[in-house]
Amino acid sequence: MEKFKKNEIVYKEALNYNPKEYQFYYNLGMTYTRINDFANARDNYKKAATINSLQDISNLSIGQIYLIFEEYDEAEKIRKRIERPDFQFAFCGIFCDFIFPFRFERKDVFHDNGLSIRMEIG
Repeated sequence: MEKFKKNEIVYKEALNYNPKEYQFYYNLGMTYTRINDFANARDNYKKAATINSLQDISNLSIGQIYLIFEEYDEAEKIRKRIERPDFQFAFCGIFCDFIFPFRFERKDVFHDNGLSIRMEIG
């Protein structure tokens, strides 16, 4: 825990010098995620995504935080912003892990961007 508090200080200080650096906000979000401070994690992932909207990893992280807070509609909005198919696939896997407490095969539920998921109870 102490290591992450040190990381928090370092990234905040770095942002004082360069407040437009996407990576600092993203790393700060990761730090907050590791200490279970999900509200601050979400805020920093959002700042990172605002600076560099092409970074699907930030949106994936924001979506995951919404799932933790059980804000499924917001998570779905974020999922639709993710452009890379591999990140879409990852998000759907994370979504299924949160929503469905059983095994699943990734096919036939979501149909955006050529990606689909099918649930399989087993």
